[in-house]
Amino acid sequence: MPEFLKLFKLEQVHKDEIKTQLDLIRKAEKGKDATKLTEVKKGVCRICGCTETTPCIDKEGEACMWQDNSETLCSNPKCIAESKKQAKKDKAGKK
Repeated sequence: MPEFLKLFKLEQVHKDEIKTQLDLIRKAEKGKDATKLTEVKKGVCRICGCTETTPCIDKEGEACMWQDNSETLCSNPKCIAESKKQAKKDKAGKK
């Protein structure tokens, strides 16, 4: 396969990942639980869906980092707050 086709396909994959992540972020911002829309897997934030190759960018222009060893929660303040909210909800549900 010609090199430009490989690059084009790779670029399309990244565009698709970004579109999916933006959709998840929009749904999460509207109060819908983004974690129920995708399966949790290492290297993908369980809240917003960002990855190492497509991280969240904070107000200072810095990329997010992993907050846990399982690499399923990024350092985006909205993601951290939502994770804490979910943990409280899960804890209350177990009582």
